[in-house]
Amino acid sequence: FGLERLHPFDSVKYSRIHAWLIRQGLRQPADFLAPAPCTLDDLRRVHTGEYLRKLSTSSELARILEVGIVGYLPNAFVDWRVLRSMRLATGGTSLACRLARAEGLAINLGGGFHHASSDHGHGSCVYADTPIALAQLHAEKPFRSVLIVDTDAHQGDGTAKAIRAWPWVNALDFYEEHLFPTPKEWEAHPVPLPSGLSGGEYLDILRSELPKALDRFAPDFVVYNAGSDVLASDPLTTLQLSVEDMVDRDLY
Repeated sequence: FGLERLHPFDSVKYSRIHAWLIRQGLRQPADFLAPAPCTLDDLRRVHTGEYLRKLSTSSELARILEVGIVGYLPNAFVDWRVLRSMRLATGGTSLACRLARAEGLAINLGGGFHHASSDHGHGSCVYADTPIALAQLHAEKPFRSVLIVDTDAHQGDGTAKAIRAWPWVNALDFYEEHLFPTPKEWEAHPVPLPSGLSGGEYLDILRSELPKALDRFAPDFVVYNAGSDVLASDPLTTLQLSVEDMVDRDLY
């Protein structure tokens, strides 16, 4: 209903990516699986009851989503048009992790809500989808070591807080140092980057730090949060990666 035009984050890009891949002949409709929304029990694995209750308040959602008009809309409408989509994306992260554990690799077109922690949401992130997925799978069959690799231009502060008490999960986080959030959260392997970094410089750092982290943590499972805001055209960051640089980043 036009809400997506009130924020620089493109909230309808996921369906466009899906349609483009099929239109280009790169994938068939049968190559995709549709997730179920995460349940309240799933959310409670990571989020506090008090925080989940706050999400029934439109003013709280307006703050998290950074779209002021949401505060004036009925909560049922926001839950229907916004939160349900985020619960589907969170379910997609869980499904992708489950498939990756069984098959070796899976990709979720949505998710990556790395600013959401157990008791707090901000930066347009409501649900801590990666910690929720890992908590689900760890309860079924414990992991020995998990590494979260985050290349979004902003620090994954919410994920860092959510996993802090879990000795079996660590994060390798590449982020532009002077961007939101402030202050930064403690992480096992942070890689703060200077503003205005070129694509070549960025890729050199990636190729240096990722092998170090893999050797240090020896993970049996890796979750990769492939943020697209490192692109030079992104209005909220200053990193100077081209589309080709980002392809090289993701393939590496």
